[in-house]
Amino acid sequence: MNIKHYISAAVLALVGMGFTACDGKDEPDYKPADKPADSERVYFAKSKITQIVTADESEVLVTVYRPEENAASDLTVQILATFAQEAGSQIFHVAPEVTFPENQAFTQIAVKYDTDAMTPNTPYSIYIAIDEANADVYGLASTELVLNYEVMTDWALFKGETEEQDGYGSWTIGSPFSTETLSPARVFERHIPSNPNQIEFIMQVYNGDEEDESLIPHDDNINNPEWLDVWNFSTSDGGKTIILPIQECVLANGISYAEASILFPNEFKNASSFDPVSGVFTVNVMCFDEGGAWNPAYWYINLNGYADTNEYSLTITDNGQVNIADNDYSVINFQLSKTLDFVDYTIVELPEDSNGLSEEEVADIASAIQRPEQTNYAVSTVTESGNVTLSFPSSGKFEIIAVGYHTGKDGSSEAKITETCVFSFETFDPYAGWTPVTDKAVYVDNLFAALYGHPEFKQELTVEVASNDEFKGVFRITNPYADSDLVEVVGASHASFGSIEFVVTEDGIVYFPYSKVGIIEDKMDWEICSYSYYMLDKGVEPADIPAQFWGSFNNGKVTLDAVNNTDTPSFIMFLGDNMPYAADMDFYLDINGDAAAAPAKKHKATGTLTRNAVRLASAKPSSFPARFKASFEAAAKTQGRNLKLNASAPRRR
Repeated sequence: MNIKHYISAAVLALVGMGFTACDGKDEPDYKPADKPADSERVYFAKSKITQIVTADESEVLVTVYRPEENAASDLTVQILATFAQEAGSQIFHVAPEVTFPENQAFTQIAVKYDTDAMTPNTPYSIYIAIDEANADVYGLASTELVLNYEVMTDWALFKGETEEQDGYGSWTIGSPFSTETLSPARVFERHIPSNPNQIEFIMQVYNGDEEDESLIPHDDNINNPEWLDVWNFSTSDGGKTIILPIQECVLANGISYAEASILFPNEFKNASSFDPVSGVFTVNVMCFDEGGAWNPAYWYINLNGYADTNEYSLTITDNGQVNIADNDYSVINFQLSKTLDFVDYTIVELPEDSNGLSEEEVADIASAIQRPEQTNYAVSTVTESGNVTLSFPSSGKFEIIAVGYHTGKDGSSEAKITETCVFSFETFDPYAGWTPVTDKAVYVDNLFAALYGHPEFKQELTVEVASNDEFKGVFRITNPYADSDLVEVVGASHASFGSIEFVVTEDGIVYFPYSKVGIIEDKMDWEICSYSYYMLDKGVEPADIPAQFWGSFNNGKVTLDAVNNTDTPSFIMFLGDNMPYAADMDFYLDINGDAAAAPAKKHKATGTLTRNAVRLASAKPSSFPARFKASFEAAAKTQGRNLKLNASAPRRR
């Protein structure tokens, strides 16, 4: 229910009076029997009445009743009082008689007291009886009134069972304000010695000049001017129910608040309490102003040094592998308990004969990935239960090390649990089906320079060139950007294998089919082809393709010159479903390993970059992570899905 601007003028008037109005009658649970004929019958509602008295008042009133059918005329009855303590007659004065006004079925007996003569925190019993002539023989003709002049203890920091539980903590506010945690906060308490369950509290927040919380000294001076009183609240049952009476809000002028049940007792039950195990005050707060009230929301005081009562669980399960669009993925399921807000995890590769890391190794890695400044492990995050798909460049055995975090009401996150999962991954061998020709070829790369118009991005790379075992004339540059200074290597968590493939015909003509070069941008692959192949793929006959779009192979060198036309460039780069980008560039590859003309010095790709797009597509931001660095050591076992090309090359999907 949205209660804002719902509160009535009558309720607001009641709020203004502090909700003190009452009808003056404590209806008795007991209904007396019909009185005998020709006699008055007067009775009390309870056999014992206990009341705390203060020095601010000097009397209490005890209600006495008569049947309503006998209330037509006034009636005066005699009162008899006796005292349990000898000094009672000097401390208390009970009126010797009381009068029922005409047409009124109840009246009140005045009992005066002198707190200066009373011993604090000591109960005094006064026995009050109706004169026998008017006593109801079927009802309560007498009652015991117990008065206690109880003096609160001095204000002291609310303390738990340990030194760390010293009353300091944090205060988290809620609606109608944005959720915010103020720290440090502290809670003071005072109580009545005879009733330890009746406690009054004051909560303060720091209002001084020190910005570093660790430098704010702890003290037990409730009058410290650097601390601001925020809440006055209480409990009468040891914290099972917390009462926040109406008071002005220190956070905003014109707004007051109280426990929701104080403002709307028919709408809300008291839902506020203190948990002595976790040290948390939970208060269902309702704020209001002259226009009405907001919906209630829980506000919290979290005291330091108490036990964490949350249950934290994290289950990681290897659900096997799936193949999606010719890519292999391991499916790993994470199940987080409700008290875990997120999980950070990393993956390490294990030796094939390993059953997993030792406890010490897991602990070291878990500790490392909790440090933001560490660079040894790539860390990923999950925020809810579900599956995560992982892919790797080659088969192997791996282990996930995951740390689950809980975020407290003060906004800070703390690691609560560490779990691991060992799993195996099997994929095709990206090197299978290809025979290296040389690993000392020189490739002069102009792709970055062409795409972004920065000549200084021209770079000379030493690369491996391999020939396809099945199709004559099909070659590739293996992982061309594995050692490029322009890209960021992101490790083995991505599956695509980068290459630049080219086809050499018998007469030395060269064209470049679609190739994912091993660079990702916005989670999409850079894929290039020569414009000659693009036209072949569109059904253009080779004889109809102008000569400048073909490359050549001569004396171990593959070359293709730029055509200086962004509408029909020498190369095209594709990025997902975006408009293709013009990569009008020279291409130079020397399989013999001879250097070309010295390229410009390489620079990191920084700043705002633009690139020409075929048919004027919008430019994309610069981001050049490489898939993974090629390894020319022993290849992983093949899974029977070797890459197969033919002279016409595959079509782009």
